Amino acid sequence: MKATAVLATVLVSVSINVAQAAEVDQVIVRQQWPWSTDVKVEYRLSGVSAAAPVDIGVEVLNGDTVMQSANLAAAIKGDRYGITKSIGEFTIDPVKAFGTSEAAIENFRVRLTVSPSPDNLDEALYKIFELSSGACTDVTRKDLLNGKWGTYETDYSRIDPNFTTELDDVLIWTGVTNDIAYKTSHLVMRKIHAANKVWRAGDPEDTKVGNSARKAQCYVTLTYDYYIAVFETTVAQNARFGNTQSVNVSALPKGAAMLHECFAHPLDAPYKSPFSGEQVVFPTNSYLRDVGALSTAAYMWQRTKNYGHIYEFTLPTRAEWEFACHGGNAGVLYSGEEQNQDNVNKLAWNATNSGNESHEVGLKAPNAYGLYDMLGNLEERVCAVGEYSAAGVTGSGTAQDPYVNPLCNLNPAYTGGGSSVKPWVMGGGSFSSDDGKWQDCRPEPSAAWVEWYGPAPRTGYRFVMPARADGQWADHPVQQ
Repeated sequence: MKATAVLATVLVSVSINVAQAAEVDQVIVRQQWPWSTDVKVEYRLSGVSAAAPVDIGVEVLNGDTVMQSANLAAAIKGDRYGITKSIGEFTIDPVKAFGTSEAAIENFRVRLTVSPSPDNLDEALYKIFELSSGACTDVTRKDLLNGKWGTYETDYSRIDPNFTTELDDVLIWTGVTNDIAYKTSHLVMRKIHAANKVWRAGDPEDTKVGNSARKAQCYVTLTYDYYIAVFETTVAQNARFGNTQSVNVSALPKGAAMLHECFAHPLDAPYKSPFSGEQVVFPTNSYLRDVGALSTAAYMWQRTKNYGHIYEFTLPTRAEWEFACHGGNAGVLYSGEEQNQDNVNKLAWNATNSGNESHEVGLKAPNAYGLYDMLGNLEERVCAVGEYSAAGVTGSGTAQDPYVNPLCNLNPAYTGGGSSVKPWVMGGGSFSSDDGKWQDCRPEPSAAWVEWYGPAPRTGYRFVMPARADGQWADHPVQQ
């Protein structure tokens, strides 16, 4: 539907603001009506350079009155962040910015200011892996904010007015759900800034109700950042992990892959670690993060190696999974809302709304990191055997002396039936649960099973990898 907003007077507005010698010299505003509702803004700067990039602030005015918009940033696409060249342009969608297609803006103007860019604009906040080849594309903060990757949000309450987060750095790539490739032939991973943050793990309600996996609260810290998959691994992605050419992944389901159906799952591909003698299973349960030679993780390690170095994909540890799941909130739901059935349904496919089946990933609301289905759909296998206080973990679990980088116990011997001596842990609840139904959708692990390869159809997984320049974990020998 075309907007009927009338931009009756289009003026040039020039504002000068000194920021590391950069100035706004000229601004030209061009109305795109009637073929488009967009307003094109062209600008010329002086004093800008690659050594001193700047960001451009935008105010929209009707005459001399500043027009208030909670969605102005998302309504602008183009060159606004990390600017190093003197000439640039962007567009404003006034309908998206001001939420109406009827109000007339009689004297449309813009006021631009410049300020120094933050140091992290070139950070790769997301990584996209092409699964056939292992090629990696970095999605930087700058490119996200400049609209080069589609829609994004910097305010979590824009996802839902009742959503809150304690994160002070929200940047959610909402447009990732709009491209089928990211659920089939590619893998998208989001950087989690966890380094040196002390946080409370375990059952947020400290109830230990329901099953043996829910444990009393303790405090944990990680000394590193990491990437985690935005979506649960889908059937199509899982097929592409194991087959580089012949599978038509676009024709395969975009729903999450159930672990017992995965290529080279542990029952089919036992592997003995050369580093510790551990029996390693899909895709890793090793405290050294070694992976089975025929696992999906190993295939991806090898493919990325073709581009200069190995990205070491593994399952998340219990601590990595819980920290990412919380999305900056300490409560039961990462939305910040009270845990009740209606609020769970916003986030998760569960026993009350799923029709007793898994669903396409990415259809429910994300957490403040932009991760989808961390609650519900399939409960997710994590790389953990036993407790946070496993042997070799430093710290005592208090706020003053947290557990540091807990991985898992040395993998115990397996019995002839394939069972581990200690239970595996799954997180987040699923579309079908024997324990509490929707109440199982919570950030601490929701189940503890003895059968690590169990064929139950409600278990899936997502990958993590280290946020290090060499792509390798620091806590084990270099993989070849």
